[in-house]
Amino acid sequence: MEAYDNYSAARALIAFVDALSNWYVRRSRDRFWKTEMDADKRAAYETLHHCLVTTTKLIAPFTPFIAESMYQNLVRSHDKSAPESVHLCDYPVTADTRAAEEAQVDAKLNEEIEMVRQLVSCGRAARSASKLRVRQPLGAIELFHRNAEVVKRYDDIIRDELNVKHIEHVTNAQIDKYVNYQVKPNFQIIGPKHGPLAPKIKGLLAKHPNPDEIVRQMEAQGTYHMNVDGQDVELTPDELMIELHAREGYAAERVPGCGILVLDTHITPELLNEGYARDLVNQIQQVRKNLNLRYEQRIHLAITGDADVTRVVNAHAKYIASETLADSILNQPIAGVEAISADLDGHLASVHVKAI
Repeated sequence: MEAYDNYSAARALIAFVDALSNWYVRRSRDRFWKTEMDADKRAAYETLHHCLVTTTKLIAPFTPFIAESMYQNLVRSHDKSAPESVHLCDYPVTADTRAAEEAQVDAKLNEEIEMVRQLVSCGRAARSASKLRVRQPLGAIELFHRNAEVVKRYDDIIRDELNVKHIEHVTNAQIDKYVNYQVKPNFQIIGPKHGPLAPKIKGLLAKHPNPDEIVRQMEAQGTYHMNVDGQDVELTPDELMIELHAREGYAAERVPGCGILVLDTHITPELLNEGYARDLVNQIQQVRKNLNLRYEQRIHLAITGDADVTRVVNAHAKYIASETLADSILNQPIAGVEAISADLDGHLASVHVKAI
């Protein structure tokens, strides 16, 4: 903003709000939903409040009226000694506050979580390419990653985010049985960089008997070295376009410069039924939203349908109840409560929600 580059400033704010909403808040849902106000729940709320108040001040020059409404709700509603308006507050980024904020940053943790989010993004891309819904559980993921020992510490988060039951950490060579590669030069980069050697680089890449070797070296070392007319040429990930093709029954995606992940897309009847349960939860949550129920409000729930619906509900009753905050799940309609239809891939269910 000091350089009048408002577009880049706004994009940075959008990226932060997206991460706050779609990562921190979503990942902290269980902390917010705890019944007791323990230290962990209080820390979750205080962290979110700090982020929202600071964001309110940051967005004030861009969206003055939304920022003012947020400020009055978050700050002035309980602190009358605070400045009367967000527009009377100091902007959060100053030399003094920057030093204080940076002292609280765990750079190593930030780097590791960014690595996890990149993995999750690639996994979702692999699911999307295979037209697999995020709510459909999968059996396993095979993962090769250069920082495997770090990634293993976050396996629970990765499993949860990608909705898979098991993660197998494997070597690059083990991944080869699931995928094959096609490697091409990126002429927009190698042309200006390597000049007359560029066509020869293309020819040698096309004639390479085993493109897997190129990818393995690239993933292991971060670069690929080749001999071109007696010269050692180093190619970076940006200079190569690597197309990844998964074998039948699998979906694969490269983690740029770090590794490869492979999703097992075979769906068993048990996984299919669990997917239906997750779809049902999603539709019940929509009913809660339409009824304007409070975020933490408990409900009585009734679900009726054909034999397939009944089987799904009986098998996953505990999960459905915990996710929808249902104190009970009945198999008959609730008197006086309007039924809402839910579609589970052609199996119709009637859902009744009654606030407690």
